[in-house]
Amino acid sequence: MDQLKSNAKDVLYVFAQYGFQKASMQDLADAAGVSRQSLYNHYKSKDDVFAVVVRGYVEKLYSDAMTIFEKGGVCANEVLVDAFTRWVGGSISLIRATPHGAELMDRAIRSHQHNSMDVEDAFAAKVGQYIVKSGLVDPHQGALDDLVFTLIMVSKGLLLKSETEDDFRRGMARGVGALLSSSTTD
Repeated sequence: MDQLKSNAKDVLYVFAQYGFQKASMQDLADAAGVSRQSLYNHYKSKDDVFAVVVRGYVEKLYSDAMTIFEKGGVCANEVLVDAFTRWVGGSISLIRATPHGAELMDRAIRSHQHNSMDVEDAFAAKVGQYIVKSGLVDPHQGALDDLVFTLIMVSKGLLLKSETEDDFRRGMARGVGALLSSSTTD
């Protein structure tokens, strides 16, 4: 159902506001802009709705981050910070500003682990390609993989620690700057 995926963030806010157990199919339908009966006709359970919404939300974040890489910019470090902020940092308000955000994040991670489309690997590959294309590091494969892995771990740590998207952005800028300054080629 396209409306469910296109309104994924709104539906996730319902889950985050009420908690998975207390979010009603009517609340979810209202957020998605569809009738409750339509949800029941397309999905067997709230778990199915949640899985589709998480997949739609993650795909949107991935698409937005890819757009940032494609547009590029004057400063490669800033492009990386922007892409990570869109990919990870944009979810901070969903997690922090709602009563059940942590529960939602845990359930989304578990739900996404069973998803066959691994956009995290695709995002990591794009980060590596961008770093090489921008000439930020020597394309030695082992060092590049380690750098990309570390950037992703920095973003995940900041997701847990940051209170706002601006906090995330500042922390990511520090991480990107520190990691790339120690990895630059001569």
